[in-house]
Amino acid sequence: MRGVSSAMNRFVWVVVACSPACQQGSPPPAATGSQGSAVRAHAADAARAIDAAIPLDAAPPDAGDPTEPLFGLTPMATRDGKLVLVKVVDDDGARGQPNLTLELRDRNDHALDRVVVLALEEEPDDATRAKRAAAANKLIASHDFVPLFELVADEHVANQFSGSRMTIHWDHEHFTFELDGKRVLDRAVPKKWRGGSYFDKGADLTCDNPDFLRGVYVAPATRLAVVDVAYRGNDTCWEPTGSVHVVTW
Repeated sequence: MRGVSSAMNRFVWVVVACSPACQQGSPPPAATGSQGSAVRAHAADAARAIDAAIPLDAAPPDAGDPTEPLFGLTPMATRDGKLVLVKVVDDDGARGQPNLTLELRDRNDHALDRVVVLALEEEPDDATRAKRAAAANKLIASHDFVPLFELVADEHVANQFSGSRMTIHWDHEHFTFELDGKRVLDRAVPKKWRGGSYFDKGADLTCDNPDFLRGVYVAPATRLAVVDVAYRGNDTCWEPTGSVHVVTW
């Protein structure tokens, strides 16, 4: 649209600049012959250029879904590390329908506040989406949040992530944090985070959904991390939804 605006501005400027001259005495004689043809061709080309630059649908663009940017958020924490904002998403088994809830948690992983942006199996109208986006943005703006650093999964070591001077390893029932090569945390994986097993009578088999570390975000200066725990499954033994947790040391 910048090109359109520029072209239109030039067009309007020519008309305005010409207006005083047209009011002073007789107009200059019209160009004739080849000179007149060139002038008319030039004017036609300019008009076509302006028409081509203006879109067929000149209506203002749609503002879009105000909740959409919220789906791209990553974990954030206050500068003092006392509060953490996490994104909670239900994996929804094989369907994987979009959903999102933002939760404000303390260093003990306790939820202090939450905003449901989109629940499973709902299609809120525009007014509801705008209201929820406003509530989510208000929660984000209510504290001085800074993004946590996302660690990268090791291609050669399973369940190991590293970056920002840290290495995190998830090993069966334990996980460890290392900072600058020094172990700063070694703890058991809480039982409620662990994957489980159950017998499926319909399939006549025992299903196992082992847990694994899907992602890690850290703030070494304030000694906290957000871990994304997920579970493995298959077409018969669907995996339960994953969960995110605040971990401190």
